[in-house]
Amino acid sequence: MQNISSQNSVDSIDKAIAKHSEQAAENAIGQILIRQQKLNPRDLSRTLAYAERKRLRFGDSAVKLGLISRQDLEHAVAAQFDYPYLETGAEGYSSKLVTAFEPFGTKGTALRVLQGRLIQQWFAHDHRTLAVVGPSGNDGCSYIAANLAIAFSQQGKDTVLIDANLRKPSLHRLFNRPNTVGLSSALVGRVAIEEVTSPLPLFRSLSLITAGITPPNVYDLFWRPEFTNIVAALRERYSVVLFDAPPYRAQLGSENLAHHAGGALLVIRKNHTRGLDAQALSDAIQNTGAQVVGTVMNRF
Repeated sequence: MQNISSQNSVDSIDKAIAKHSEQAAENAIGQILIRQQKLNPRDLSRTLAYAERKRLRFGDSAVKLGLISRQDLEHAVAAQFDYPYLETGAEGYSSKLVTAFEPFGTKGTALRVLQGRLIQQWFAHDHRTLAVVGPSGNDGCSYIAANLAIAFSQQGKDTVLIDANLRKPSLHRLFNRPNTVGLSSALVGRVAIEEVTSPLPLFRSLSLITAGITPPNVYDLFWRPEFTNIVAALRERYSVVLFDAPPYRAQLGSENLAHHAGGALLVIRKNHTRGLDAQALSDAIQNTGAQVVGTVMNRF
């Protein structure tokens, strides 16, 4: 009987600790929502009372009462776990940056799963550079590269995203940044690569290098020694270096870019990319000595 009584006491203590921890977490969410100006102190008291009465979690209660939206709650939870999560339209960023705006949605989750696999298969093996390449254009390389870069930065990895599609750049539009000076200027030695590297302050550790002015000799630039030096400098500075490469069929040096990166992620688009084009790209990359790290079927 004494042992049973002792066990009951332990169970009671455990339950009390668990309840206290849960209440602390609930209160933390409430304080975060107040700091984000989604709730005021009066709303906090009202929500706590409703949660106690209905036996609901604090956040769910606030949503039920119409005080906050489900997205507001997701933002607060992300802040509680120190996971960068942007409000829709922040900095004029494109809604295509789903890992920034909707990291727990269907698309954001799929991209974060891809990022996790790349860590296991590539970046965990002392690799730092990766080219994101498509066979024919409009395969979705910029979309994949940009969202992967955000996902890496959300995990606290120092990440730089480079728009190497010098003929048809797009990353500056996704991140609402000017594109007057960029990679092209560094490739001809007019500026140092550090001068065209722009930190994106809304993210924990993400920087962007735009393409810059389109030169007439795009293909030649990726064979210059300056490009080798740029890749080496970026590899030394960042944990993750992602290149948004030009399409292979455009003959703008994407295979040489993959060679310098050491590895490539192939992006093909459902009902768009031809199988023969994808195979030709894979063969060209492997012929340079680079590794095809994986292939992504893009449906977004």
